[in-house]
Amino acid sequence: MKNHNKGISLLELIIYVAIFSVIILVMSEIFFISIKGKDLASVRFEVSQNMRFATEKIRQAVFDASAINVSGACPLNVLSATSTIGGATSSIFIDNGILKISGANGVESITSESVIATTTPADCLFTIISNPQPAKATLQTKLKIVYNSQGRSDLDVAESQQITVSLR
Repeated sequence: MKNHNKGISLLELIIYVAIFSVIILVMSEIFFISIKGKDLASVRFEVSQNMRFATEKIRQAVFDASAINVSGACPLNVLSATSTIGGATSSIFIDNGILKISGANGVESITSESVIATTTPADCLFTIISNPQPAKATLQTKLKIVYNSQGRSDLDVAESQQITVSLR
């Protein structure tokens, strides 16, 4: 009678474990890369969304204004816009990295706390361009939105935009 062992040898077990380990390693790398890609896409969306919202708020404030004034020192000066409706004045400024607007309803944040609003050191945030009569005054804004990555260099995302808008 022959003795037939129906088990696996030690060599086969080592080969199976090695193959399984390589598969797990490759799958975990793919998982971590996809997580990093998702984080980066989310950060880019956050920066882009804050930039769009901020530029739209500035455009609307200037477009609705009968007069604009810029005060304070560059690079982070303050825009004051006097509305054609009711003569209320609103101010747009940066406070601790957050772009804010103050008006009759109090102070409201335009950008979120997950980004930092700023401008380049060589530029003013707001500049009034005086056009010859009968043209209206024009405001130029140079805004930079930087993601607050809190030291994670893989999430360093920034977007700069220059907009020019005239009074109505």
